[in-house]
Amino acid sequence: MAKSYDKPIFIVSLLPLHYYRRTSGAGDGQFGGYIFDVINQAGQDGLNIFFIFGHNHTSDYDDHIGSSSIYLKPGDEISVAKGRYECQSYTLSFVYMNAGYITSCLATSGVETAPSMVVYEIYSDRVEISRYNQNGICEIKAKGIQNDKDSFEINETVYTSPMVTKLTQFRQKGWLSDKKIVDSQCVLILQQHLLNVCEMDSGLVKYADMNDDGAVDSVDLNILMSVIISAQ
Repeated sequence: MAKSYDKPIFIVSLLPLHYYRRTSGAGDGQFGGYIFDVINQAGQDGLNIFFIFGHNHTSDYDDHIGSSSIYLKPGDEISVAKGRYECQSYTLSFVYMNAGYITSCLATSGVETAPSMVVYEIYSDRVEISRYNQNGICEIKAKGIQNDKDSFEINETVYTSPMVTKLTQFRQKGWLSDKKIVDSQCVLILQQHLLNVCEMDSGLVKYADMNDDGAVDSVDLNILMSVIISAQ
């Protein structure tokens, strides 16, 4: 996928990517590090990625990161498997969360176990995510706690709904800071005036102050779009 793609990308997986007791016990996610490396690099390159997982029928395995309500955002730390019995901590560059929660058969006292679902509201510049249970809107990430079976580092952060993720907005060479369409004209407001040069051999187009008067130029929309398409 092109690095300039700026729409939200949703990756839906049965298994999570984080390291937990079932990784060593049953082998779940033991190869997750290979997938994580690719996705995290894509996030660092600017792609807007949302990783949504399930397989969390019980809260017992995930007590340390929020039990039935798990949400980690870019900049948060995550422990990823480097094999069945090893893990490593990484800084996330994408949104990571469970899709919802159905029931609990191995609940630990003090953890969030209410059945829940998640709603995604997608806008041109952001994604707003909220979790709901039977009482209405609720915490999108619950506080992690220590249980008597695990010795993982505890993530006690709590996130409330909605959580807002700003989408990376890619622009063509010249960095368009705004674009308005008025009477079939597209008015470009540039952060800087560039020379009237097109570098098509390198796949780049530099937009210009055409008549060199220091003012922003109006360009016919059809002409502009053909130039933009050629540059992609």
